[in-house]
Amino acid sequence: MPRVLKKTLQARARRLGIKGFSKMTYAQLEKAIATAKKKKPKRKTTAKRSTTRRKPMSARGSMRMPKRKPMQGEDSFDKYKFVNDLEADIKELIMYGEIQFDSDIDERIHEEIDNAVIYNYQSALICIACSYYDWSDNEFGMEVKTMSQAAYIALYEYIYQETDLYQKLNEYFEENA
Repeated sequence: MPRVLKKTLQARARRLGIKGFSKMTYAQLEKAIATAKKKKPKRKTTAKRSTTRRKPMSARGSMRMPKRKPMQGEDSFDKYKFVNDLEADIKELIMYGEIQFDSDIDERIHEEIDNAVIYNYQSALICIACSYYDWSDNEFGMEVKTMSQAAYIALYEYIYQETDLYQKLNEYFEENA
């Protein structure tokens, strides 16, 4: 049987509650551990485990974790809902007089796009929803380096090129200003 390191014996002595083990020699440690093991009461053995199969984690009652419902927009990005909500918000701001000029509409659209692309995960979902995969060709003529920049361009191009949101809002502004 190979000889055990002194540090291993010291760790055993510590677990057994032997005092002064750091100053003992190797032989003294072996002897002290052997006597401590004899004095230490043996653990009571439990009944033999049954051979029945354990229940799966999902059926264990109190250990079961509640299923978390994903938050709105967490697993997907709905570009149509974004545009509809944006249109409703800006119309409300026009109605209450918070938007004074038609340039404020453009500024508000940019602010909302900025707010939508804060997180990388959400930005990736925006790029997927807008089918924006070619980052080199964009209206701004800039090199896209981050996911947020790509999502910003994707939403910008979607709103200004594929929807008539800006024209609708300008018409609404002219009617209600």
